[in-house]
Amino acid sequence: MLFMRRLKQLNLFAIILFVFIGVSCERTKKFGKESSIGKTNEILVVTNNADQWDGAIGNAVKETFGADIQTLPQAEPKYNLLHIGMSRFKDVYLKNRNILILRINRDISEPVVESRRDVWNTPQIVVEIQAPTQTDLIRAFDENQEGIQLLFSKNERTRILLTYKRLQEPDVVKAVEKHMGIKMLIPQGFYVAKEDTNFIWLRRVATAFNQEIIIYTQPYYSEKQLSPNYIIQERDSITKKYIPGEMEGSFMMTERRKNLIPPVSKNVKDFNNHYAVETRGLWKVFNDFMGGPFLNYTVIDEKHNRVVTIDGFVYAPNKNKRDYLKQLEAVMYSMEFIDMKK
Repeated sequence: MLFMRRLKQLNLFAIILFVFIGVSCERTKKFGKESSIGKTNEILVVTNNADQWDGAIGNAVKETFGADIQTLPQAEPKYNLLHIGMSRFKDVYLKNRNILILRINRDISEPVVESRRDVWNTPQIVVEIQAPTQTDLIRAFDENQEGIQLLFSKNERTRILLTYKRLQEPDVVKAVEKHMGIKMLIPQGFYVAKEDTNFIWLRRVATAFNQEIIIYTQPYYSEKQLSPNYIIQERDSITKKYIPGEMEGSFMMTERRKNLIPPVSKNVKDFNNHYAVETRGLWKVFNDFMGGPFLNYTVIDEKHNRVVTIDGFVYAPNKNKRDYLKQLEAVMYSMEFIDMKK
């Protein structure tokens, strides 16, 4: 089977997770609320006035949330940023999915950072930082920006999965459960491209892009199986064996050249209630000119004494790829181990 056809730590818990405390029951009640609005990876930023967006406050937000993602083949920001002044923050703007409010409040003596869920619509995250001065406000934002990003990122996954939950591919879901011992939400359009012992390849082939997921397992024997080098070596072994290119003798491999974009790994403490190693980077096809970004999660399934890897990758030449990869991330985060004996 051809690979694919060608196509033209945190300060969060120190300050921010007052989370949801002090919000009235009526405001946090989810029932009856309309769906939030906004494009994928979009944040509405609200400041005291519009002029602050062109100054130090706006620059701090842009340098953090508007910075380019380093593990994509072309320049794409982490988030698309919309901005309004406080006087316009009403009506349709209250429906946005991700809202960041930055306010200078002369009546307080020190910064206050809060996050609230589903205040006006659902799913919705509202993060508000108040501080007595501009300097204090920027410092509080910088100290908590990583935690804020985690909240918005999780909210994006929630929104995607709510959509996919209504549009699943039941035959593929059952195949993954039966073959891999994993329950995972698989949206419509995916099909099983290849199966082997401890391996499955899922594909979604569209006009302008491909989304792919491979899942493979191996017995657990050492912590080194969670090391970044081992994860990449194992990935390349699997893709060489199972993911061929269009040209004879070609196959998928990880891009490792340091002068380009080498893989980046980090520990994830809450990968759907599991510890995982996340690896992001680029893939390419040996002896061909195809490539794109990938996202890999390697997890220990303690009950079955195995290492499980879920790897998603995108092929979308001449297209932005951030949102396609975010969709795969949400799908992979839905992973649950099931009792294979049953």
